[in-house]
Amino acid sequence: MYLRLGLLTLFCILLLAVFGAAPQQQQDNGVGTGTGGVGTGTGGVGSTIPLTTTTYGIVAIDEKRSASSYGYFGSPPSWQTLTGRHIAGARYMITTTTTQIPTPPGTDITSEEQRSIIEVAPGTELGYPSGSNMLDVELFPGSGNYGGGFLSGSYFDVQTSSTDAIASGNVLEYWIGVYVVYHHADGSTTNGTVQWCHYKYALMKNDCGDASVTTRKTYGQPNGGSGIPATDPNAPLRNVKYGGWTYNGGLFVGFMPALGQDASGTARADFFVTTEDPNYANSPVAGLSLFDMGTPQAGASGEYTGLSGGFDVGLYVSSVPSGLGESSVDWANQLSITPDGSYASHISLTDGSSNDYLVFSFPPGSVGMALAMVNESNYTSGSSMYWHYFASDGYKGALGANGFPFDDSEPRVWYLVAQS
Repeated sequence: MYLRLGLLTLFCILLLAVFGAAPQQQQDNGVGTGTGGVGTGTGGVGSTIPLTTTTYGIVAIDEKRSASSYGYFGSPPSWQTLTGRHIAGARYMITTTTTQIPTPPGTDITSEEQRSIIEVAPGTELGYPSGSNMLDVELFPGSGNYGGGFLSGSYFDVQTSSTDAIASGNVLEYWIGVYVVYHHADGSTTNGTVQWCHYKYALMKNDCGDASVTTRKTYGQPNGGSGIPATDPNAPLRNVKYGGWTYNGGLFVGFMPALGQDASGTARADFFVTTEDPNYANSPVAGLSLFDMGTPQAGASGEYTGLSGGFDVGLYVSSVPSGLGESSVDWANQLSITPDGSYASHISLTDGSSNDYLVFSFPPGSVGMALAMVNESNYTSGSSMYWHYFASDGYKGALGANGFPFDDSEPRVWYLVAQS
């Protein structure tokens, strides 16, 4: 168990004694933003005093192959932090600002500080920035069946975790409380009433169809498990269909110049979301999670020498023409996008592999999305090589794709459904 260090250790214990039990506040399954109350009026110690305010808001879906998670673990269970967990959940951003407000009349208040605390139910966990000591974010063990901590730093995740794949439908239940600390001229402090909001979501996971497309044309279709296209002198010259491709993961984005060692040309990846869940479009956030398979390695003959896998890649939303899907999409028949700066979200890829999930945010309810180099024409007008691989939905059954995370590497869409 973790106790808060420093001057507020006693305050944590007292706060839990008063507010630690599951609060019976009004249900609120909104996006999840909040600020604390403020003092108003004139007079007192000075005409104005500083107010430090913490605001928070749910902004994205997060998924990581290996991270820390604070939750109710073990047998018998206790509140503790475990490392090396596969996590997925909702990310909240935290912002702290200081403004001047009128001094409350007839008081010796010198400043006000709005603080936020969170409590999670067993089965729901908390995550903080990678490398952060859980004590730094002032976690405290639960009173009864609830645990949590003070909200500080830049972000926190409300999440679930596993040492293997994470199934769809895990429930995230938590309470966020906001209160004001009043600092007095004699150095003492008093606390305002905690205002709670209750949140309860099901974290849904939906696999999607996928296929890369390239400008490359061949006589015949290539073998999905090989990087070398097949040739058939009796077949017409046509764009390749990469649905079901598994080579180096099966999905790829980048550019290979026409006169280089690899004639793949310009590559994108298309994704098709199929779900009958009417709640998909009503989720506060949604994310497409892809497993990073990295950059082609330079061969013994020098092929791919100078190639870079580090470039900016964006996710672009598109409608889906009737009949278009994983098995039929190619460069001539693909999702219609303009790969410039008007993406739904983007990630700067590293040269090599993060060996982790990369999550791209997009508007909930989207059914067609494409991954492409941001400002693609800036790359395709040059002669340098850029290429990056991701795992496809067919890769987890391919030769060598055994064990976690490779058996849980297919592209998936995560979203939240409010629960009563």
